[in-house]
Amino acid sequence: VIRCESETVTNPETVVVQSSKLKLHAQIWRPEGKGKFPGILFNHGRGGTPHPEILAPLFVKRGYVFLAIARRGEWLSADQGENIDNLVRHEHAAKGADAGKQLQVKLMETDHLNDALAGLTYLKKLPYVDTNRIAVVGHSFGGSLTLLLCERDHSIRAAVNFGGGAASWDDSSYLRQRLISAVDHLN
Repeated sequence: VIRCESETVTNPETVVVQSSKLKLHAQIWRPEGKGKFPGILFNHGRGGTPHPEILAPLFVKRGYVFLAIARRGEWLSADQGENIDNLVRHEHAAKGADAGKQLQVKLMETDHLNDALAGLTYLKKLPYVDTNRIAVVGHSFGGSLTLLLCERDHSIRAAVNFGGGAASWDDSSYLRQRLISAVDHLN
């Protein structure tokens, strides 16, 4: 149980989200009560533990369902697919820094975007979620994915991007161009 400003938020339920052939894990925090709640999809950054338990209570306390998807090779889904950091590092070592940067963007646009889309689809299918009130939150690499999700799915009502691309922005023209393009296509 997590305490948040003298209110209790129960521990999350862990669920399986299908993304292609992978069985990704996600955690759901849900407000008490009945009815249709607005939903939040949380996209973690690359590497490390994303600590959604810090953000989830802030949203749940205000009546949101909070789904934190663990993408392939990371966090709760470490056994599902290859970790992106390993893939990019290998590409960098084999073909150079430029190839590693290109692979990062390619994986962001394909495999990892597909994982985030699978999480969004799962969230929308929950009977207690109002599909007309879905927002996406992400930090770092997850913030970049948040922009791509909004570009792809115009039903998303709001997005919060914490430092998307910050670690790679100066380093990768590929990432800068892709994220600027995504922002240009938002409603």
